[in-house]
Amino acid sequence: MSLILSNNRVDTLNWKKDFLTELIRRKELELEKLTESQEDRLEDANRIDSDKRNTIESPQEEEMEEVEQNANTLDRASRDLNKFKKISKDTAYNKVSFGALVHTNDKYFLIAAPFAEIDYHDKKIFGISEDSPLFQAIKGLEKGDKAKFKDKDYKIDLVI
Repeated sequence: MSLILSNNRVDTLNWKKDFLTELIRRKELELEKLTESQEDRLEDANRIDSDKRNTIESPQEEEMEEVEQNANTLDRASRDLNKFKKISKDTAYNKVSFGALVHTNDKYFLIAAPFAEIDYHDKKIFGISEDSPLFQAIKGLEKGDKAKFKDKDYKIDLVI
C-alpha cells in the first residue's frame, strides 16, 4: 500500500511534511538562482559601453527590459515561497483549503501557489492557488465528496 494512501493519519502527515520540506528547498534554490541571474543582468546592463547607448534600441535598454521581466518572475517566486512557508506542517486538514494536500481520483494537488508537476516518491503533485477555478470547484470538500470541473469528475480520496 502506498504511504500517502495509508489509513494512518500520522504517516500521511509525515509524508506531507517531507514533501513540503522538499518543495521549500527546491523553491529556495530556484529563488537563489533567479536572484543570481538578476544580479548578473544588472551588472551586464551597467557595463555596456556608453557609445552604444545612443543607438535607437541600445543593448542596455534591451538588457533592462529583461531585468524588468526577471524582476516579475523573481517577485512571483518569492511570493510563492512565502505561501509554502505559511503552510503548517503539523496540521492535517479535513477539508480542501489553503495548505491542504489533496488526492483526487485524477491527481494530487497542494493548495497554496501554482507549480508544475513535481514527481515526489512516485507521486505526481501539482500546485494550485486559491484563485484557481479548480480550487473554487473543490473548495471545502471532504474525503469522499465529488465535484465536476470542465467536464471532468473529481472524487476527493484524501485531504491532509
